Amino acid sequence: MTSEAKTSFEGQLYGRWLSVFRILTIVLWVLIGCLFTGLLRVFIRPFSKWHFIRINTLWIVHPWSKGIVWILGIRIRMEGKIEPNQQIIVSHHMGLIDSLMVMALSPCMVLSNRDIRKIPFVGFLLRFLGFVFLDRRQPKSLLKTIADQREMLKKSRINVAFFPEGFIGDGHEMGTFHSSLFALAEPHDVDIQPIAFRFTAINGIPLSFQDASFFLFSAEEHTMVAYLTHLFRWKILTIQTRILSPIGHDEIQRNGWSRHDVSKLTEGRIREAFNDRILW
Repeated sequence: MTSEAKTSFEGQLYGRWLSVFRILTIVLWVLIGCLFTGLLRVFIRPFSKWHFIRINTLWIVHPWSKGIVWILGIRIRMEGKIEPNQQIIVSHHMGLIDSLMVMALSPCMVLSNRDIRKIPFVGFLLRFLGFVFLDRRQPKSLLKTIADQREMLKKSRINVAFFPEGFIGDGHEMGTFHSSLFALAEPHDVDIQPIAFRFTAINGIPLSFQDASFFLFSAEEHTMVAYLTHLFRWKILTIQTRILSPIGHDEIQRNGWSRHDVSKLTEGRIREAFNDRILW
């Protein structure tokens, strides 16, 4: 976080006690969620893995994620609608908050970088939420993940989300999309649903595009605990999310687009919305 960002936000942030209170409340919320998921594992998973994934995602993880967003004082303003079944949600990436935001927007499983799993508590939390961790550096691991998620899309009929940049952006510029995970759409009748978002206000005070650096985590500057206790001190954070025009499976098949073509088209739509300084 830059010193400029700290100075500009200091008047809008509360003490670290608010962050600590929120983190402790989330821990309690995690325990409640684990209890319900544990019951589902006992009574449903032995009979049908896919029904377990679908029911757990729709009726526990999704509303539970919305609860976490509410506990953190995050209010999402969504323009448009995400269909609930067999959509591949694609977004740019700015940190842990947008991962939670996607889970709260739509019942889905999120594909995320394997390194996040190693973060104490956060890795456990995201794994419980339904994140699927993958190693982009290992082709065999990546291919297995794609194959598993194809089967899950077909049999559980829920959404999958991923961030094709492969890293957390700086909040000012988007990175180039990697096309590998777009292979999920190749053999199935699923649509690509691009979304774009911005952090637009803290406590009702509008944020500039440069203020996005406040939300970024740097492992060189902070531990995860220090970052979270510093971050969650707002009263209300407003996130504006735009659900962009989907890329339908019939359109992909009709034009004979490869995963590289779909990746470029998706990136173009998100980048255009992300860089629009008027509509945000």
